[in-house]
Formats: sequence, C-alpha cells, structure tokens
Amino acid sequence: VLPPETALALIRLSQWDSEVLLRNLPAFLETIADAPEPFKEELYWAICQVWDNYYPIGEEWDLAFYIGMLLYQMRYFHQALTFLGRSLQLYGENATTFHNMALCHYSLHEKDESLRYVEKALALDPEFDAAKGLRLKLQTEQARFRR
Repeated sequence: VLPPETALALIRLSQWDSEVLLRNLPAFLETIADAPEPFKEELYWAICQVWDNYYPIGEEWDLAFYIGMLLYQMRYFHQALTFLGRSLQLYGENATTFHNMALCHYSLHEKDESLRYVEKALALDPEFDAAKGLRLKLQTEQARFRR
C-alpha cells in the first residue's frame, strides 16, 4: 500500500483516472480519518475531478459507492450521501448502500432519516447484522429520548 500522498500524486498524474483511484483506495482508507484537513480537502478536490472525468459503462465495480465510503471515512457525510445516492441510481437498490447512508445520517444526527435507511437495508436483507445493530441502537436512543 502506497503512502496517501504518493497515491494522490498518482491520481493527478493519471489525469484523474477512476481505476487509479480505486487501486489506491486502501492507501486512503487506512489513514484518512487521522489525515490533516488540508490533505482531506485536496483529496476531495481530486475525487471530484475523477468523478467529473468518469463515464459509467456498467463496470462491475461501483465507483460512486467506493467514493461514498471514502468520503464517509473522511467525515464528509453530506458529500458521501451524494455519492451513495449516485450509486443507487447507477446500480440499483443495495442493502449495504442503504446501511452506509443510514450511518451518514446517524453521524449527522439525523436519527429519523438514519432509521428510514436502516429499514430499507433490512427490507432487502433481513439478516444484515450491522443494520440490525444500528436499528437497535437507534430504537434504544429514541426510547431514552422519549422518557
């Protein structure tokens, strides 16, 4: 795994190639939560350049989903929701995508929206343990708040 700064330089050199971003995703996911804000801002700008140059042709890999996951790790929750929504538009409904949207809404303190997306995830996959856990957490918080 390359250092994140090197991975970002490769994306620039590739002229914003989406495959280069995807190949270097592990470099970012491992370290981005603790990265300085200026680096996150630069990476976000690069992600936007990659997306602007991207034309979906039905690839197996869902670029919008992976970008959404990276933005979630960066704590760019609103932007992550945008890309996860694009993933749904391009690849259809998916329990994992709905769950990740629920996590974004939870992080934004939008508990009702979070629960709505958890329910969508569980409607598609009733055995999705992470979604069941988040639903229980949300229901517990709601019950505590109502007291």
